[in-house]
Amino acid sequence: AGLVGVVMCNTRPLMPAPGGAERVVGNNPLAIAMPSSDQQAFVVDMALSATAMGKIRLADSARKPIPQGWAADEHGQPTTDPAAAIKGMLLPAAGPKGFGLAMAIDLMCGGLSGGAIGDEVAPLYGDPATAYRCSHLFMALDPQRFGISAFDSRVGQFANRIRASKKAAESATVYAPGDLERARRMAHGGECPVSPDLLLKLNECAAQVGAERKAP
Repeated sequence: AGLVGVVMCNTRPLMPAPGGAERVVGNNPLAIAMPSSDQQAFVVDMALSATAMGKIRLADSARKPIPQGWAADEHGQPTTDPAAAIKGMLLPAAGPKGFGLAMAIDLMCGGLSGGAIGDEVAPLYGDPATAYRCSHLFMALDPQRFGISAFDSRVGQFANRIRASKKAAESATVYAPGDLERARRMAHGGECPVSPDLLLKLNECAAQVGAERKAP
C-alpha cells in the first residue's frame, strides 16, 4: 500500500544473556518491509538469535550437526548437536548487540501493551490450557507524511545498487534483502518442499489428531 511496515513480536525465553547459562529473553523476531519502484519490495525478516529454532529442528530431523555459534546446551556450553540445542538455548545474533535488541523488542511489545515479557511468556507448544501471552507491535509509516513523494524510487535505486555491487571471488550473485527468499519461492512454484522425515512426522501427527477426533 506504499507504506513502510515494521512488525515485531516477543516469544518465550530462548536465549541467555551474554555470559549467562539460563534462557531469559526470546529470539524476538523483527520484520521491516518497504515499497520499491521495481515491484521487488525490500524485506528484512529475522529472529534475533543466530538462527531460528526451526532450522535446528530441521537439522535434528536430518540428523545433521549445526554450525558452531548457533546454540548452547542446557549448561550454557556451545554445541553443534541439534538435540542438545533444542534442550538448551539459542545464542543471540551478534552477541550482546542481538541480545540487547531482543530485550528492547520484548519491552516494546509486552511492555507497551501491558502484556507478558521475559519468562511471563509461555511456550507456544506447551500446555494448551496455558495462554501463550506473546505480544506484537505493528507500525505503518507513510513516507508522504515525511514530505517524501518518491520513497519507493529511492528504495529501488538503492536495492539495485546493492545487486550491482562488486562480487566476492566465490560469489555468483549479490542479493538485496528479500531477493533470496523471493527467488526460492519462485523456484518452488508455490510449493513448500519438506524432508521425508518431516513428512513422516506430519503424517503421524495427522493420524493422531484424526484418531482423537473419532474417539467418543
